[in-house]
Amino acid sequence: MGKQDVTFELFYDGDWHELDNVLAEPFDMVRGRSSEDDTTPAQRVRLHLHDPDQRYNPLNPTSPLWGLVGPNTPLRISVDGTARWCGEIASWVPRRTLDYDLPAVLAGGVSARGKAWIEIDAEGVLRRLGQGQPPVLSAIRRTLTDNNPSAYWPLEDGVDARLAASGLLGGTPLTILTGVIDFETDEGPAGSAGYARVVEDAASIISGPVQMADTGEWQLVFWAKGEGAEVGYDEVELVSVTTDSADATQWWVTLTDSGGGLFAAVVSVYDSVGGTTDTLATGTTTEPGLLDGDWHLIQLAVAQDGADVDYALWIDGELAGSQTITTANAGLPAGVSFPAEPSQVETTNVGIAHVALWDSADASALATVLEPAGRGYDGETAGPRIQGVAAEDGVTFTSAGTITDSTIMGPQTPDTTVGIWADAAAADMGILSEPADAVGIHYRVRTDLLNQEPALTLAYDSGAFTSLDPVIDDQGRANDVEVRRPSGSSARATLETGGPNAVDRIGRMTAAPDANVQTDWQLAAQAGWRLHVASWPGLARYPQVTIDLVARDDLVADVEALTFGDVIRITGLEHDPVDLMIQGWTEHVETHRRSITFNCTPAGPWVVAEVTHADYGYIGSDGSTLNSAFNAGGSTSMSVAVAAGYPLWTTGSVDFDVMTGGARLHVTSIAGASSPQTFTVTQTPVNGVVKTVPSGSKVDVHPPAYIGM
Repeated sequence: MGKQDVTFELFYDGDWHELDNVLAEPFDMVRGRSSEDDTTPAQRVRLHLHDPDQRYNPLNPTSPLWGLVGPNTPLRISVDGTARWCGEIASWVPRRTLDYDLPAVLAGGVSARGKAWIEIDAEGVLRRLGQGQPPVLSAIRRTLTDNNPSAYWPLEDGVDARLAASGLLGGTPLTILTGVIDFETDEGPAGSAGYARVVEDAASIISGPVQMADTGEWQLVFWAKGEGAEVGYDEVELVSVTTDSADATQWWVTLTDSGGGLFAAVVSVYDSVGGTTDTLATGTTTEPGLLDGDWHLIQLAVAQDGADVDYALWIDGELAGSQTITTANAGLPAGVSFPAEPSQVETTNVGIAHVALWDSADASALATVLEPAGRGYDGETAGPRIQGVAAEDGVTFTSAGTITDSTIMGPQTPDTTVGIWADAAAADMGILSEPADAVGIHYRVRTDLLNQEPALTLAYDSGAFTSLDPVIDDQGRANDVEVRRPSGSSARATLETGGPNAVDRIGRMTAAPDANVQTDWQLAAQAGWRLHVASWPGLARYPQVTIDLVARDDLVADVEALTFGDVIRITGLEHDPVDLMIQGWTEHVETHRRSITFNCTPAGPWVVAEVTHADYGYIGSDGSTLNSAFNAGGSTSMSVAVAAGYPLWTTGSVDFDVMTGGARLHVTSIAGASSPQTFTVTQTPVNGVVKTVPSGSKVDVHPPAYIGM
């Protein structure tokens, strides 16, 4: 291989621009994670730019790049035309020797002496989104702000707050005029981080002005709950909107049971002198109606229709009732307050959350996105959750596998963007990474990691490897796993005996991860799968595998095609092929040298039973051991005992392998209607292990078939 053709590009002024001043010195492009249980860090690279004229110094106002480059300017690196790294420049550090004439250069001249350069550190978007103290946002707040309300108050303020902050940049807060409004941080809607608790107190009210565009229609949205205190007298006049209309000045929304559960919600419209303009009662025949202690999404949609006003009440995403006020003006909202009438808070456990106004009356479209947000997207799968939050933040998202074929999640708890991504990836046990050709994130679902064919197969003595050292230790291993669901139950799985990583062999090694799954019933599968991965019987790890792309330049295209989660197979390293899953890598580039060091974990655990698969469709009898010693490499008949309570092996002609005592044997037939059964095997072991296997050694199908999560 000759000189590397490395291209460096900055994105500014709407396009990519090639750099021609990167100093020719070694650099490393680091991407992905080091192991399965690490949080994915931002990918990173460090470069030095030759900058004698201070063109790339962001502090130089005479530079043609002034205002175009600086913190978080996208950087892309390609090698021989293939994108290998993309991120954002996190820092620019102008450097110069002491004899460099900086004043002359800044005055428009040149320095006749010395050197100047710029050190740049670039990282993936995960750094920017996770740095400092990023905002912790609830699912409802994320969704509401993403849908551009005209006014919005999350009501997620602290318990000592004296006003309700706006959820919009520059928005006006609501003020507690008199009395006390208790802001609670627990027991709000599943997708919320809090709510305002309303008590029966004629002096307590919170209110504020509204400014919005006059489109001839508007919509009020909020979540509310309450419980009846006394049948027949239960109501709470929740929220009122004041408009600039003389004949539809006040719009009140009331939850009630009105005795006997004849209706659950009422809209009352009043004129400027307090007279009743119109009333809409939405019916129900089921006690206690909406006063059931649960949170409900309430939407009041109002639209001018010629000389009339059409309005409708939507509850939990469904139309509850609609009506028309003839010869009236809908008005433009000018203020909002709650409770509408404190003396009519005749219920208990009253709460209001996420009050918002829109300049549109399309309640159906809005309900489609708000209703699941109120539940915190409970029941959403991990892949779409990562995709949805990326869209909310304007982050480019790509994926591998069917993203809906991922773990069913519990509610999206209030967290940072990066925290929500990590929570979903951890529950699904997929791989979160950053792409090489764009600033963004990539997610590969767990199911796409199963039963892969190796993406690259190399022989140990192929001349491709510069480092390939086994590590025999207990890192990353666990034989006692307890998985907890936040605010839920737990499930535990252990491997007490039966393998090199069992408790009776290496002692008890515990792990206690959280998994934000939807139900407690999912926890047993989570614990079993995590135990399976953490107690995989392979003795050696190969945490790093370095391939020399100069010594084997014929491998460049194949290696560049590898991505996170792919499997590399190495033959001739152990008696059986060693399959390794890629978790991340460091790519080292010099003028005439190039290598890539992959961070790897065992791929074996990711092979699961698949009925129609040629290799993974066989399931053996777990209670099988050698009935007598067997001479692997010298005998073709093997006696296998099946423990009581376990099924016998299928008899007749067969075509699969078994493993016993480290010897892999190909089985051609099985005979015997009771234990022990007789296996006929080919004389030469498949993996070349010739030995006498002692009686009592476990006999397993190989490759073993495991039930996936």
